[in-house]
Amino acid sequence: MKEKISKKRIIGAAFFGFIVGYYLNSAFEYTLPRIFSIVKKVSIEEGYMIYADSVILSLILSILAIFFAGMVAGFLARQKGILIGLLANSISIILFGGVFILAIFWGEDVFIGHISAQLYAFIGFSLAILASIFGGYFGQKFYSPENDLDLRQTKLTVFGIRWFHYFWILPFIIYSFLATFIIAVYAGVLVALADLYFVIHPSLWLKISWWGFLFFMPVLGMIAIYILGFAFVRFWELMQYRQTKSKGWGRFGKILLYGIGAPILASVIAYFVANVAHNMPKPATGDWKIGLCLLGIIPTITLVVYIFSWIKNRFSKNKNNL
Repeated sequence: MKEKISKKRIIGAAFFGFIVGYYLNSAFEYTLPRIFSIVKKVSIEEGYMIYADSVILSLILSILAIFFAGMVAGFLARQKGILIGLLANSISIILFGGVFILAIFWGEDVFIGHISAQLYAFIGFSLAILASIFGGYFGQKFYSPENDLDLRQTKLTVFGIRWFHYFWILPFIIYSFLATFIIAVYAGVLVALADLYFVIHPSLWLKISWWGFLFFMPVLGMIAIYILGFAFVRFWELMQYRQTKSKGWGRFGKILLYGIGAPILASVIAYFVANVAHNMPKPATGDWKIGLCLLGIIPTITLVVYIFSWIKNRFSKNKNNL
């Protein structure tokens, strides 16, 4: 028989999901303009202007935050994930719906980017509802008693941590981890693309700086992600209710180290990797065609050797049969 879900748990799960979604969206708004400033080689203020003009990107990131909020809320509620997901994102859904209604009655053709305000509001409203439904559903499906850190606790906890700690954990710790994770993922993708870029441009093969990038930047990117993941796990362990491994000033120092120091270090490494990738020497024009040809030599030779071996084996079998 399923545990009956209380109204307090419904409201608490929905509210916490909403707060997490809000901080994720804030992390996007903090990090993306800085990424734009790296890509476009402009100031951070201009990066904010570029981000503000990217209405489709802003919508996609908002929907992603809504989905994540619904998933967290659905997991915490344990039941009725779809309802909890919609409740967690009710403010966003109402805002999108209100904009959609206003756009309909506006009566004039107003454009947001390259699409009409009516279409933009309708897409946002529809996606917000779908993201809330699927987020809450998957959050409930991911739930299992084995993964529930709040079971068998004598006090009210959220993911194993006393609820009042989130007044400082969310704005100071979770926010920095989310922002650092975004730039670390961006740096990792950028390194992978840069290495592919190096491979298909022969004019870069004679540049020592690119060989250094090829070997050292992926290592630095992995170090940044490892620091972030390791620090997050250690911080969460330190904050667990009734944990006894670390106490007093030693625990306080470790909380500062893993909760604040580690994300700062990881973000510095990730920003360094991203900046280096964007400032590497550019290849000669059109040399990628030569690179593809050279890369095609290896599978071509392999195929030719295989065909000759197959023909040779066939002739050998025919001779033996004679």
